[in-house]
Amino acid sequence: MWFYRFLIGVVVGLGIHGALPGLAAAPRYQITLNNAPPFYQPASVQVSQGTVIEWHNPTPTHHTITHDDCVRGNRCLFNSDPIPPHGAYTVPGLPPGRYSYHCELHPFMRGVVTVVGSMAPTEQT
Repeated sequence: MWFYRFLIGVVVGLGIHGALPGLAAAPRYQITLNNAPPFYQPASVQVSQGTVIEWHNPTPTHHTITHDDCVRGNRCLFNSDPIPPHGAYTVPGLPPGRYSYHCELHPFMRGVVTVVGSMAPTEQT
């Protein structure tokens, strides 16, 4: 009986740490907010479907991450509350498509996330 408990512990432990296929954590991509251009670093990014996208705010100012479709009356896929200084906002994954976004508090801050079927994340120019 102890052997089965041990084996279950090993399998669960490997799954938690991403060592088993199918149980690995989703890939992550980080975008950093700035108070000067480029306001989102990178301003344009391409990621694979299922990638978790994290916006980090190291500035002393509140900001939002608002999908442009939220204000166009279309399907709103992400819209953060104000992100406090040194806070973060995470979107667990988006379907393939092009998603322009902005800061509602500072509309001149703009960025784009493009989600494709499968590929490595890249910065776009």
